[in-house]
Amino acid sequence: MLRMRILILLLFCISSATCYASDDRLPVAPNIIGKTLKGERFALSRETGTIVVNLFSVDCKPCATEMPELAKLAKDFPNIKFIAVNTDDKEEQAVRQFIHGLTAYPQTVVVASSYVQRLYNVRGLPYTVIVNDGKVSGIYEGYTKQGLARLKQRLEAISNRNM
Repeated sequence: MLRMRILILLLFCISSATCYASDDRLPVAPNIIGKTLKGERFALSRETGTIVVNLFSVDCKPCATEMPELAKLAKDFPNIKFIAVNTDDKEEQAVRQFIHGLTAYPQTVVVASSYVQRLYNVRGLPYTVIVNDGKVSGIYEGYTKQGLARLKQRLEAISNRNM
């Protein structure tokens, strides 16, 4: 059964730049600790419910394209938290300039460090993770319109299940 699941996952990932999967490497979401742009301390482990965690870098052009799209999804799914996490070692001011240069962005933006990329086994950015009550239930690597559509479908399923 596990081999069949892996085969299906591999076939799906090969056919797309973005991939959804429950990732056995990360059954529990590693804790992300940082500071929000509002000056508040942040720890992912304190969050509950469904959370979309978007890992980005200020030097990532696909991240800048994806972030306003995620802000739109946040409006469509008010029962799901959207959190953007900077994963490079830039100063807060650089993150703030990047965010304010976008047309829209998730309400919570966290300044963390490049260590987050190692925690989540990130191979490329943007890297979006769905976390349900502390467990990873989906991973989307890279940015494509098709990947964003898959993320939206997954969020619709989660929202419908929570009603």
